[in-house]
Amino acid sequence: MIKHHFSQIEGLVTFITLTQKDGTKKDIVPNLQNGWLGVIHIGEKITITAVVTKPHHECFSLDTNMVKTLKKSIGEGTYEKSVKVVENPAHPKKGMIAHWPGNMMCLVIDGKNFNLGIYEQNGYFFFVIEEFIPDEKKEYRPNEVRWFSLLRGFGAVASENEIFDYRLYFLNIPRRKVNQLRFVDSGELIKIINSKNLVNKKTQFIAEITEMTVD
Repeated sequence: MIKHHFSQIEGLVTFITLTQKDGTKKDIVPNLQNGWLGVIHIGEKITITAVVTKPHHECFSLDTNMVKTLKKSIGEGTYEKSVKVVENPAHPKKGMIAHWPGNMMCLVIDGKNFNLGIYEQNGYFFFVIEEFIPDEKKEYRPNEVRWFSLLRGFGAVASENEIFDYRLYFLNIPRRKVNQLRFVDSGELIKIINSKNLVNKKTQFIAEITEMTVD
């Protein structure tokens, strides 16, 4: 399962810096409810600086084949990840950043796994720390969220089929009152209103949820 953090966690201190078009840099404090970074313009760069305060840790990046590359520290236990905001061809007035995994870096701290990165929803940019927790639950009820990643923009929901899950993209999730994000948590039950069959597609999912509500 995945747990999302929008503020600091034990053993890790993070700083966010915005480099503006003219080269000016300014610090940003993410919103504690949803990680919102404020208004970011096309051509600007967002940099995450992670300072790990525990000695037993590892930092690396992933490629699309899940191959790990260790990141070099820029100081004792200090690592950086930058993403640039570019024009979104589908919505020219809105910016976008690199898709997963180009939008994040990975940390293992005392055996716990975290992904730190920037995600975008509707042209707005947010910071999140995703914690991966071993899933001790062997069985899920139909329509129960197995996992959902803000950094990847989708997740898996248990179906009536024991082998295949539903796929759920963030765009098909209604905004949540608690933080105004298109977002669900592991273990939440949802109500599926509409879905699109994916049986004949090259995917591990049986169908894609296109309309839903949260119970």
